[in-house]
Amino acid sequence: MLGKDEDFKMSFAVHLLMLIISTMLVLVSGLQHSRETQPVMDVTPLNVTVNAGMSTILPCIVHTIYRGEKKHYVIWVNSRRQVISKGESRIITDRRFSVSRLYDSDWNLHISNVRPEDAGLYMCQVNTEPIQIKRVHLHVQVPPLISKSDDIMVPEGNTPVLFCNATGQPRPSVMWFKGQEQIISDGEMLRFVNITREQRGKYRCLAFNRVEPNAEEYINVEVQYRPVVRLLNQKIRQYQGKSVFLDCIVEAEPHGTVRWTKNDLPLPDEKWKYSTMMFDGDGDVITLQLRITTLDESDFGFYTCEASNIIGKGQATMELLELESTTSKPEAFRTKSHLSVTPFVPSLGQSKTDSYLETLFDTGRFSEENEIPYNPNDPTIYQNEILILRETGLSQKANAVNKVITAPKNGETKLHTSKAGILCIMFVMISKLYFPKSDFL
Repeated sequence: MLGKDEDFKMSFAVHLLMLIISTMLVLVSGLQHSRETQPVMDVTPLNVTVNAGMSTILPCIVHTIYRGEKKHYVIWVNSRRQVISKGESRIITDRRFSVSRLYDSDWNLHISNVRPEDAGLYMCQVNTEPIQIKRVHLHVQVPPLISKSDDIMVPEGNTPVLFCNATGQPRPSVMWFKGQEQIISDGEMLRFVNITREQRGKYRCLAFNRVEPNAEEYINVEVQYRPVVRLLNQKIRQYQGKSVFLDCIVEAEPHGTVRWTKNDLPLPDEKWKYSTMMFDGDGDVITLQLRITTLDESDFGFYTCEASNIIGKGQATMELLELESTTSKPEAFRTKSHLSVTPFVPSLGQSKTDSYLETLFDTGRFSEENEIPYNPNDPTIYQNEILILRETGLSQKANAVNKVITAPKNGETKLHTSKAGILCIMFVMISKLYFPKSDFL
């Protein structure tokens, strides 16, 4: 009995061992077959950079997709876990996305007209066990875009701030310019401390991040300041019965109001005697000119040019003095005016050989080039009447009387009309009457 039990146990052990070996062989064979047929993916991470508005491809390569009992798929998902595609079919409705397959192993994701919001992580996946994933980071470069502050107008002495907020990818840098000169600033902000009128003008901010095109914007800065009034001379002399021009130069922003007063009182409302004209100059400069005709004793005195605006006031005073006709004339210097006149058409009853006198009011500043000595530290406006002999019918001919301008004395200037010049003209006129064909002029 004992021998039979041992034989049975031995036989059972042999059969059990053979079953185990057979099972292991089947498992090994199935595992080997599974490894040979499972898709293989290149899972190396990638970074892809593209400019906004361009097209790009996110690569994904998968070899030997098994299509037996279990079908494998390649899918693309974004960082929000949104499925973009499955196999070659697009899942989302955005037509800019598609699967590009130049070769059998290619499962590339094509994106056209890339937008900034497309940036982020994309994953190409194969539904194997375990899942194979290839990660692709998409970086979208965006050229700079500037949001700027408005043009400003501030009083002198304030502390305004300009800004140019720049967006883009990568983050842009900002530089400031006035004209061609670069200004040191704190990036997107340009701060003025106690701004002056010299700092007014147009400022340019430039944003750049190596993505073309660069962006630039302009901001205009106006500085308001109280009027500054200047006179060309402090004193001027003229005869009674003559006319005179008084000029003052005003620089202000805004211009405000400008007027002339006499002895701290408004000018009389006599338009035939007092008239003012305003002339625009460069930038914030204007000239206010007062003309006084037929001077009499009451017209002489102190005249003040007053200007005011919302920032403040400014004024300057000059003195109009009478030029006595009995004053002894100091040494004089002559200068000759060269005038160009337009053709004259004779009036009815006037012959072509007629001559006539015309009086012009000449105002100007004279220098040593005119042989007139004066004190350069006391600039003066010289005013004088010029008698001109015109011949009717002549196109471009005029003879100006020599002006006699006396040398300055005590910082003042006296002006006379040359009697010799007048006599010369009278002689010429008489000669023309008796010798009309003569051409000595």
